[in-house]
Amino acid sequence: MVQVADPSGDSPSAERYRHVFEDGPIGIWLVDRDLRTLELNAAMSRMLGYSAEELGQRTFADLTHPDDLDSDLALTAQLLAGELSTFTVEKRYVTKAGDPIWVDLTVTAVRDDADEFSYAIALVRDITERRKTETALADRGRHLADAEALAHAGSFTSDPRGDDIEWSDELYRVFGIEPRAIEPTLQLVFDMVHPDDLAMVQARITTLMRTGEPFDMEYRINRLDGGAAWVRARTSVDMGPAGPERLFGSVQDITESKRLEESLAAYAAIVQFSDGAIVGLTPGCVITTWNPAAEQLFGYAAADAVGRGVDILIPPGFTRRPSVLERVARGERIERHETEVVRKDGSLLSISLNASPMRNDHGIVVGISSIAYDTTEERRARVALRGAHDDLARSVAELERRNIEVTLLNEMSDLLQSCADLDEVSKVIRKYARQIFPGQAGAVSVIAPSRNLLEMVATWGETPEDGPFGPQDCWALRRGRVHRVDDAADELICPHVAAVPPGGYVCVPMMAQGEALGLLHLEANAGEDRDAGISGDTRQRLAVPVAEHLSLALANFTLRESLRNQSIRDPLTGLFNRRYMDEPLQRELARAGRNHSSVAVLAIDVDHFKAFNDAYGHPAGDALLTSLGALLRDRIRSEDIACRSGGEEFNVILPDCGRDAAVERADALRVAVKGLEVGVRGRSYGGVTISVGVALFPGNGADSGTLLHEADAALYRAKAGGRDRVCLSQAAV
Repeated sequence: MVQVADPSGDSPSAERYRHVFEDGPIGIWLVDRDLRTLELNAAMSRMLGYSAEELGQRTFADLTHPDDLDSDLALTAQLLAGELSTFTVEKRYVTKAGDPIWVDLTVTAVRDDADEFSYAIALVRDITERRKTETALADRGRHLADAEALAHAGSFTSDPRGDDIEWSDELYRVFGIEPRAIEPTLQLVFDMVHPDDLAMVQARITTLMRTGEPFDMEYRINRLDGGAAWVRARTSVDMGPAGPERLFGSVQDITESKRLEESLAAYAAIVQFSDGAIVGLTPGCVITTWNPAAEQLFGYAAADAVGRGVDILIPPGFTRRPSVLERVARGERIERHETEVVRKDGSLLSISLNASPMRNDHGIVVGISSIAYDTTEERRARVALRGAHDDLARSVAELERRNIEVTLLNEMSDLLQSCADLDEVSKVIRKYARQIFPGQAGAVSVIAPSRNLLEMVATWGETPEDGPFGPQDCWALRRGRVHRVDDAADELICPHVAAVPPGGYVCVPMMAQGEALGLLHLEANAGEDRDAGISGDTRQRLAVPVAEHLSLALANFTLRESLRNQSIRDPLTGLFNRRYMDEPLQRELARAGRNHSSVAVLAIDVDHFKAFNDAYGHPAGDALLTSLGALLRDRIRSEDIACRSGGEEFNVILPDCGRDAAVERADALRVAVKGLEVGVRGRSYGGVTISVGVALFPGNGADSGTLLHEADAALYRAKAGGRDRVCLSQAAV
């Protein structure tokens, strides 16, 4: 039992209590057993933004965040019951401004001498900033993981005195392992090292452990997913008095860098042996280097050219000191300078010259680097380079576009798998089709259950809203494959296409397990620049996976609907079954209780059904039940629920239906059944009657079981009274 000083007295302790209560930095809130405010301090008012008067009109629970209310009330109930004397939780309140705040809440029960609950004291400390800091720290950890992923570098730390080692998630990926899939060990690291590099790695680690000197080395590994990779390991050790205490570092996947180095080496070899003549000069234009390509291009061997002036290449009549190289010697860079030179054999040669100054650490020009090409070959190379650049740009753009397409397709697929009905499927298709096919128009049509019509469920762009059409009106559905039309001159135009757009169209059948489920139709909008838009090939490439995703979604949706109907529908009559009836009946009774309205339940039984079955056979009996199910569906309201409860017995739930209306409607059904004719194998059977029992909520029962029992009892009275009649439950009479 918690006792507190009486704050109303004049004692020093009461004065201290009043000072702590009024001026304390944390919120103090006194509430009664109904959670209504008895007293609170200024800190509590400031924290929540309400005045003391406003808080006095609200309960403890009124200000609690909805997501925390249930758990808070559960703890409070335990406190009131004496199961707890105090509890502490972190929860959220909602301030007057509507903003959530996090608080550290400690609630203590104050009980009287008889151990009865008197009131509760709540100490409330605002911890919103602390929670924000915790969130920021968590975000920082995620940012570090993102940085490792971008660099393809993972980190590790281990105790060299044992075999324990910790890896970051990215290090698992570097080693070809799903994060946390296995327990990492130092031996596992050694096992992955390429056999040819293992001795080198072990030697460096041995040196590190002995001397503490960090190392940075590159070696090969055999990843656990079967791939090979180059890695760069940077490793350090913390040395203690007894030796190494902590081994830590990073391992970066440098496979791509190694491949780039190999490519650069290959490129250097290509340059060395290409037709480009590389010539090095002093600032005074004396030749210092002369590559094999220069020998071939100019006709001089390197031994004949090196040490001589570049004027050996100047044709007769030209200025002996070329001004362009003097400009380079002064620090200017020359690119694509067209000129003529003379070969050793005296023939003239047109070249394109690139020349750059070579500087020392002080910025002084100490030489000239030049490369010369035959003009024709240079022109060809320039064209080829431009083409390669354009191809690369197109490839990059295509990769970016495909990445976006894959992302959109995955998002669309996820949403489609979660759709509950065809309307949601239509919304998802429209949203993502506009993004996947920008600037294009299209439609998705679904084959009706009758299998003879397709109806549009989603359109985008300027596709005309055509009516239903048959599968035979589309070449794609006829053939079971993609059908593409590039222009109106094509002779094989689908009949369902009213007018071929200038950019043509593509029809893709949506198939699942060899069965057509629908059609994806995609076309260019009228007036679209065909060269600027998506080509027909690209449209077709995109349309096929989109159709596959849609097919899978429709197949799953159809399967779900079929399984659901099988679980709640009677296969013979198409009405709901008894298992399904309990749920809507309880729901309607609950609604009627809230609205103070009535619900009627009809219990229907086919009179002399066994005799009918015996006389005319089971096919006739089944046909009678099927016809009766169809009659019930036609004669009830949209909000009514008809069920086959078993054999020849049926129930109908009539929401918002009083006594007189229920009897009238039951009798109307009885009369309608008397005129029912059942046709089986060319023969017609009639003269069928039904007996109906009627029970009402709330007069005959407050729950579904009682109500159904009363309806059955009324039905038995109708049977006993001569059949072909309607009887009310005794309590309703």
